[in-house]
Amino acid sequence: MKERPILFSAPMVRAILDGSKTQTRRAAKRTAGGHLKEPRGHRRWHVEDPQAVLACPYGQPGDRLWVRETFLVDDNRRIPKTATRKNFEVDYKATSEDSPHWRWRPSIHMPRWASRITLEITGVRVERLQEISDKDAEAEGIEGWNVATGGDDFQDYWRNYAMTKKEEREGVPQFCGDMRASFRSLWESINGADSWAANPWVWCISFKRVA
Repeated sequence: MKERPILFSAPMVRAILDGSKTQTRRAAKRTAGGHLKEPRGHRRWHVEDPQAVLACPYGQPGDRLWVRETFLVDDNRRIPKTATRKNFEVDYKATSEDSPHWRWRPSIHMPRWASRITLEITGVRVERLQEISDKDAEAEGIEGWNVATGGDDFQDYWRNYAMTKKEEREGVPQFCGDMRASFRSLWESINGADSWAANPWVWCISFKRVA
């Protein structure tokens, strides 16, 4: 079993914590010839080869991922290399009340001991981004609401991650009954406006949280 770090945004951390996120998609890096290169190896795999999953840089089923997220340690005290969870208090932006006086540390700088979430990989596959199904979009942890529309009728809405805070305050509509559109907005909010249209090959990693 191997263990590797992986970065998640605050909304996705909350989705992992509430159990709604059990998948993540990450762009697959390819060689100039269009093949996937096995990590720390020399073999190159065609994306449609069933064994191409061996090239996944995040690991294989049974391996573990520890989550890096935006954090704060003891009111911005310097973190010595010998620091442990026992002698430092850690705050996590995803689930903490923010303060204008706090200077959050970027997730990329989180040390292993400060991580509060460990995931076990349960499945790996490679596919085109736009192949995602409604079921898989939901497993990506997109946020949804069941809204009463009158009488006994309800309608499912899904978050538009591309909205600004101002648009959210003004009540700009979310996606009505369209989970894939919600995931698309999430993907583009992280990877850029044209990233969905590019339809890249992605690693689809399924996982479960380790207590």
